[in-house]
Amino acid sequence: MSIFSKGRKAYSIFFFKCPHCHEGRLFINPNPYALRQLYEMPEACEECGQDFQLEPGFYWGGMYISYVIAAFILFGTFAILLFGLGVEFRMAEIITVVIVLVLWPVLFRLSRSIWINVFVHYQGKAPW
Repeated sequence: MSIFSKGRKAYSIFFFKCPHCHEGRLFINPNPYALRQLYEMPEACEECGQDFQLEPGFYWGGMYISYVIAAFILFGTFAILLFGLGVEFRMAEIITVVIVLVLWPVLFRLSRSIWINVFVHYQGKAPW
C-alpha cells in the first residue's frame, strides 16, 4: 500500500482532500495559483458533510505549520545554493526568496491541509 493511497494522511494532505472521507475537495478551486480563490474553502465536505471550519479562527494554527515549512525551504535552499553549489551570497538570497514566493500559494494550502488532518481522521465515505 502506497503512502499516497486513499485512507492515508499523506493522500488527504498532498491532494487537498477531505480528511474524513478522502473524496471531497478541501478548496473550491483546485488551482492554488488562482489567487483570487486561494483562501476559499467550502463550509463542509460535499461528499460526507465534514465541517471544515471546526471553530472560529481554526486555521490560525496552520500559520505555524506554514512558517516551519517555509523556514526549512528558505534555509535549506539557501544553504544548498551557497555551500553546495557555490553561488554568491546575494544571488543565493534572491533565488531563495523567489522560490519561496513562487511556492507560497502551495505552502498556504498545504499548511491548512496539514492542520485539519491533525484534528480530523479518515473514516471513509458515509454509507448514505
